[in-house]
Amino acid sequence: MSSLSSNEKKNKVKEFKDIAGNLSDSTAQKILESNKWDSQAALNDYFNNSSKYDSEKKSAGSPDKVRKLFDKYADKEDGEIMSEDGTIQFFKDVGVNPDGHETLAIAWLLSSTEMGLFQRKEFVDGFAGQGCSTVQDIKGVVKGKIASLATETQFRQFYKWVFQHVKEDEKKKTIPINLAVQLWKIVLGSKQKDLPLLEKWLIWCEQAEDFKVVNRDVWEQVYDFLRETKGLNAYDDSGAWPVQVDEFIEWAKEQK
Repeated sequence: MSSLSSNEKKNKVKEFKDIAGNLSDSTAQKILESNKWDSQAALNDYFNNSSKYDSEKKSAGSPDKVRKLFDKYADKEDGEIMSEDGTIQFFKDVGVNPDGHETLAIAWLLSSTEMGLFQRKEFVDGFAGQGCSTVQDIKGVVKGKIASLATETQFRQFYKWVFQHVKEDEKKKTIPINLAVQLWKIVLGSKQKDLPLLEKWLIWCEQAEDFKVVNRDVWEQVYDFLRETKGLNAYDDSGAWPVQVDEFIEWAKEQK
């Protein structure tokens, strides 16, 4: 990678910033250089050691300007939250599919506490803290956050966060299976080609009479199972998988 031309390096810096977000050109280049211009290694380094680079991020954006932006999307009766129409308009303005996993990525970026609801304080603190003052700034940060999910480290953190985010309250330890199925479709749908058993898994979940709730352990292990097991014959029954996975494999082999 050391033989890259200046234009190639410039393109790598731009691509890195598109994913990493609120960084200066010099910081992005330094991280790439320290990883021998290997973009994937540089991204893993940045996301695994982000606190190391906090002091080198660009200055914060304007909370006042972001607050005024929120007014455009605010609910008429309660100005501290986004309205339903306002939320759809916001997604449109930042180029996000309202039905895709991108909406959850934004909630993750803002550390949203309630599923499907964006609060003014979270919106202002989150985006201003990322250096945003305009819709274009926000669009860039959102694009970068979504792109970061291409790295396994970031996706795993996101996937684990989703379970916590959608629970009705902190004390609950499970989510209903119908909600889990919808989330798997949204969150894992973009990884379909890497998870060949996903479609069958979802079909089984929807018809399994005894599978009513999903706890954190099952939620996290299901992703590992789907990622590691590329076919029914590749299933390792000596692995410590949840009992539901064993039942699914038995069902799938019978179907086959």
